[in-house]
Amino acid sequence: MGVAAGCGGMLLAWMTGNGAFVPALRYGASASAVGLALACGFGTRYGRWIIVAVMCCFAGDWLLAERGFLPGLIAFLIGHIAFITAFSVRGVSVKALALAGAALTIPACAVLVWLHSEVPSKHLAPVVAYLGVISLMAAFAFATSARRTAPLITLGALAFYVSDLFVARTTFIQGGFINALLGLPLYYASLVLFALSTVPVSREEGHDASSVIQFGSEEHTNNVRGL
Repeated sequence: MGVAAGCGGMLLAWMTGNGAFVPALRYGASASAVGLALACGFGTRYGRWIIVAVMCCFAGDWLLAERGFLPGLIAFLIGHIAFITAFSVRGVSVKALALAGAALTIPACAVLVWLHSEVPSKHLAPVVAYLGVISLMAAFAFATSARRTAPLITLGALAFYVSDLFVARTTFIQGGFINALLGLPLYYASLVLFALSTVPVSREEGHDASSVIQFGSEEHTNNVRGL
């Protein structure tokens, strides 16, 4: 609820010319996403890595506003590495990872062509690195969903990827309210989806743990019986 209120508030503030309220609303929305991740995911390794990733996104939002483009980019890059780690912990299909990685090179190359002439030379290497990492994050999202179906993870990765295209458009191509109108809801939706994706994982891990305990008890009983 806080995420939606903060995101909607930002858009309304821009529409009505009250940009002074935007930073507080942004931090409120990002903090709410962190709170949701903490509430949903603290009980599992996957969930804890999602928390780290969402916290990096919170840091990225703050750094972009207070310290500029490059520090914010680095924070989000680290966040995507945390997402990749989370998906690896959850488990991935190697075949799906290879296929998704190959498929995602096409939009990555298209984005590079789109941005290349507009990105200042001092930012080109970090932008290329970030594009590579977010593409890898999306590939791992597809691969973990292929291993154990997780539509929230897939949708979250897609929403984050597309939202960053609007950030790139704002930063390097052409600013305008349309970028925020389309990009901000996608960005915050992705954080909510990633946070909520930890809930079924918690249940699955609890079920798996229960099965292991039962199996262990049965094995112990069999050993006692001498079977």
